[in-house]
Amino acid sequence: MLRILFTTSIIFFVLSSCKSKACECADAYVSAAKEMNKVSDPVKKIEILGQKKYKGIFQKCNQMAQKMSPEELKEFELEYKECPSVKSMKIR
Repeated sequence: MLRILFTTSIIFFVLSSCKSKACECADAYVSAAKEMNKVSDPVKKIEILGQKKYKGIFQKCNQMAQKMSPEELKEFELEYKECPSVKSMKIR
């Protein structure tokens, strides 16, 4: 019985630590927005968006969104709005 409880706990922990695709995208966009808010120069803002650490994830998120049906996109947007990083931006 203890073994089953332990195994179930491990599985729950692993599954709960996985991020959804929506939250991965949200985290990247929010991180870039926070960096951009720290600078006033428009050129520097564009440079931030072009950084290697954002370029790949932005491309991945955009490609994923383009392949979604309107219903899938609506679900994605709802999930996106519930991500902790997005909620932290709304507080301000």
